[in-house]
Amino acid sequence: AAQTTILESVIAQLAKNLRAHIQSSSAQIQQLINQVSNLKDEQCKAIELRNRLVDITERPKKGKKAKDNGTDNSQKEIPAEEEYTEEEREAEVEPEVEVETSQPVFESNPTP
Repeated sequence: AAQTTILESVIAQLAKNLRAHIQSSSAQIQQLINQVSNLKDEQCKAIELRNRLVDITERPKKGKKAKDNGTDNSQKEIPAEEEYTEEEREAEVEPEVEVETSQPVFESNPTP
């Protein structure tokens, strides 16, 4: 009879400790879920920004002239894009395109 009560109290204490551990673990899991969600959001934003930068470099502006500050400097009237040949522009674009294909593309609205 004495052993039974001792065993029951030990089991009750173990159960209490186990419940506390489960609650603590559940709270940690919830924090990790929130962190993963935030990281996915940040990753998607970073990928969207990178894709926009790649898109901008793939389509160089044509026919735009540099701002003239009222001086007669003829170099300011030459569009910056005309200083490069088409091959030079493509050479500048190629590294950006390679970066885009080496990174995975994620949807902008991931589901948790």
